[in-house]
Amino acid sequence: MWSLEIQEKYFHTRYKELQNIYPNLAEEELREKTHNYVADPRVAWHPTGGAFDILLYDIQKESFLDFWSEIFDFTNDICITKNSSISKLAQNNRNILLEVLKKQWFSNYPWERRHFSYWDRERAYRNKTSAMYEQKKVEEVLK
Repeated sequence: MWSLEIQEKYFHTRYKELQNIYPNLAEEELREKTHNYVADPRVAWHPTGGAFDILLYDIQKESFLDFWSEIFDFTNDICITKNSSISKLAQNNRNILLEVLKKQWFSNYPWERRHFSYWDRERAYRNKTSAMYEQKKVEEVLK
């Protein structure tokens, strides 16, 4: 888990990068485009403790299974969970991870193949329900 401050830093860094690429986009459009790469701090999962990033590891081969990208690779659309431009093996590995975690009530953020959460604000927003977790600033947690 990382703090809300770190989430804000990642979001605003990507926001500025995309602002340079798309200087004419309105703020909300730019926030939404940024959200496709880094969760908007207003609904971010990691700072709540209700989300995690995961890959599969083969203990016999002592290596991660092929997911077609490194864990923090956001250079293009290869991080989208369901992706026709990656190898069949990589998509199969993503599907295995997706199915196993879905059976345990975790939801995948479709723009990020390795991100799963449990009843967080994003899921609540999409499903019009309530969230179990809320973001906290580091100083609030340490009180």
